[in-house]
Amino acid sequence: MPYNFQLRKKGDKDKLWDLTNLRTHDPTLSDNHILDILEDFLQQVTGNLDKNKDDEKAVVVKDYNVDKSNNLVEAIISTGDFGYRSELRDVNSGQVTHNKSTSEAELIPYYLSMWIPETVSGDLYESGQRGIMVFQRINGRSIMTRFKKRFHSFALTHDDCNTMLEMNPITRQEVLRKVLQSQSVKRIEIEVDEVPADTEKEVQYIEGMDTHDAETQSIVLKPKRGGSLLPIKSIARQLKRDGGSFAQVVSDDVLELKTTIKNEHGKKETFSLIDDKLRMRKELDPSQKNLNGGLPTTSYLADQAALMTNQVLPQNIVKTLNYSTKV
Repeated sequence: MPYNFQLRKKGDKDKLWDLTNLRTHDPTLSDNHILDILEDFLQQVTGNLDKNKDDEKAVVVKDYNVDKSNNLVEAIISTGDFGYRSELRDVNSGQVTHNKSTSEAELIPYYLSMWIPETVSGDLYESGQRGIMVFQRINGRSIMTRFKKRFHSFALTHDDCNTMLEMNPITRQEVLRKVLQSQSVKRIEIEVDEVPADTEKEVQYIEGMDTHDAETQSIVLKPKRGGSLLPIKSIARQLKRDGGSFAQVVSDDVLELKTTIKNEHGKKETFSLIDDKLRMRKELDPSQKNLNGGLPTTSYLADQAALMTNQVLPQNIVKTLNYSTKV
């Protein structure tokens, strides 16, 4: 799943930093180039198990590579849960093969890549203010939220730091066209990692709707008295770019955003702003030769991450990302 990676001035979403010249904007940052900061961050936890007792998560960076000549980073980060007992069984025999203790964690490796794109003429695309990160997901889980929190704590929590990290998922513009061309917007369902403490405050920019905070950590927004969530169409109109292919639609920590519209034929249609057939959460189906221990090989994941990165960016303007994995 792809995300935009951007650093900006705190309190001002319009002031984005050049990721290759950061200290011009915030002299308190540890390095001038984001790849140097990322390298320091990854090096700190490579091979060392980082456990968080509050959320009972364990993380370790197994391997990483920083290629400054191509503005590329890739890493394999393993994570898992601890703090509870469970048993492992052989699915063929049904026999218990291991009893996991509360101090043990099943660590699953996840691949990620980050690239600062360049134009075909060799200049930084969008003045170097945008990186594209692609995160592997396994059984609906990824390390995006954990990566963001730990990187923020490592790089952006020191005194006088004036920089904010934004990582927003990307979706195709076609889904915005559906919203704009609909007769009405009947329902919005947002699934989040953590339900906001004050749901009403989170959605107060949309007027005249009921909210329901469900135990499944989803927020359902419906218009009152059979109306329409017309402000959603205004937001979609602002996000849509003429000639563009992709847009940021939702903020961090959102796992899913489903929308129900009444289409031009008067029928209801429900689709996802993040996943759905538009495949911004690309489902992989590797052949046996691209599997290792039941999981996709790193080389296969790297190829797929590069392919998705290229799909996100305008190919006639940005050069094609093409690399062989070094992790």
